[in-house]
Amino acid sequence: MPSVRLAELNDISEVSSLLAASWKHAYRGILDDGFLDAMPDDRWVEFLNKGLDKGTFICLVAEEGGRLMGAAVLRSGAIGKMPDYGELTSLYVRPGETRKGVGSALLEKTLVHMRDIGLKYCLLDVLDGNENAVRFYFAHGFELMDYKGATKLGGSEYLYKYMRKRL
Repeated sequence: MPSVRLAELNDISEVSSLLAASWKHAYRGILDDGFLDAMPDDRWVEFLNKGLDKGTFICLVAEEGGRLMGAAVLRSGAIGKMPDYGELTSLYVRPGETRKGVGSALLEKTLVHMRDIGLKYCLLDVLDGNENAVRFYFAHGFELMDYKGATKLGGSEYLYKYMRKRL
């Protein structure tokens, strides 16, 4: 079973690479192949550096044998007009390492951290078509919300649904 810890600045490059590999695997058939194929490994380096440095979010990593197996990113503060909510913006496991407890370990540590900082709900969004993620979050006590949204990725618009869990 992997250990879970807070990410450090020297983890950022590997976390970004892990996120890119996970996106290319998890979203194949959901997002445009050209967008995924063109995604660089360093896509999230600047975002992660800035967020960790300013403390606007927290990143947890799961590792085993010195290798990062997964990463989770959460907003450390409340969301807009919902002061009791924290947002899980990312939770990804390295391709080939799914269904081994990495995602569950990351999620549990993330939810504990959110409770520890006084949040009452965890909010996240899941792209339409990503039924693996929906099943994973349902299995961990999340519920679908009525609200849906859309995002632009690679010039195309994609719908997503919100899920939440009371902490």
